[in-house]
Amino acid sequence: MYRLHEYGNMLRDRVRTQAYRSAIDLHLTPDSVVLDLGAGTGAFALYAAIKGARKVYAVETSPLIEYGRQEAERLGLGDRIEFFHGSSQDFQPAQRANMLISDLRGALPFLGDAFDVLADAKKRLLTADATLMPQRDTLYAAPVEDADWYARDVERPWLENDLDLTMPQLRAAEASMPRRPPPRGLTPCFDGQCFATLDYTQSTPSLAPATLSWTAGQSRTMHCYLLWFDAELVPGVGMSAAPGAKAPMVYGRLVLPLLEPVELVAGDRLDLRLSVWPAGGDFAYTWTTTVCGADGEIRKQLRQHSAHEAFLAARTTGLA
Repeated sequence: MYRLHEYGNMLRDRVRTQAYRSAIDLHLTPDSVVLDLGAGTGAFALYAAIKGARKVYAVETSPLIEYGRQEAERLGLGDRIEFFHGSSQDFQPAQRANMLISDLRGALPFLGDAFDVLADAKKRLLTADATLMPQRDTLYAAPVEDADWYARDVERPWLENDLDLTMPQLRAAEASMPRRPPPRGLTPCFDGQCFATLDYTQSTPSLAPATLSWTAGQSRTMHCYLLWFDAELVPGVGMSAAPGAKAPMVYGRLVLPLLEPVELVAGDRLDLRLSVWPAGGDFAYTWTTTVCGADGEIRKQLRQHSAHEAFLAARTTGLA
């Protein structure tokens, strides 16, 4: 659950906030009934009411939604915004909404039960022709060569520390732990390729495994994959977290480390088999790296998954 200063960071994120504002401005009418799903402190709900929406429902599991209620009363909007503290799956409005505003994302658009929450909202809380924001997220992956980052973030804590301890099992676990990029960022050395498109206008977003391939034009050493997404809020309005773009601050990119550095020579093919799947109330990642020489022979293969933390937690509580 987010803290108040984290909601403040979301509002300070001009890429995100201006994109949503543009989408709302483009589609809001005096007849709009808006559902702000995962409303946080109610900023988008307040904005929609100020811009003239007929009715706004702000639904949020955090008690911080109470601040939104107080601001609505201060602004004289208390009669047009209904605030609900709890799960949207327990919410039953007096009328269905014809506009949905939602931002149920983590570093990538895989967060907890977000897909189930959206499916329930479309079934019970929205009209059949409701405008959805966002409408789709397109996800990409690309290999990265960055020995300095790999040594500092993956290897040194477990192999070179002030206790003179060498902990190879923890180093291996660290190398299978998705994380956000460092503040300086990471730059791919191959073009990004699409591994999933989440179309929220359909019944359930697809999570089929994907295989991506790159061919090395020169010798390189790979250390991780960078994942990111482009969002289409409504046609013509979106935001991108692609490397080199002015990305949203609060989300947009994720790093999948390699179990060990992978050397490529010119002509090698690097294959990534990537799966994202629900696990323990959230999502887990499985990624397999295969290097084939120019002759087609497999020279290296690394299989990794991010579910080890959930497995260990289950063992400690007697569930596995």
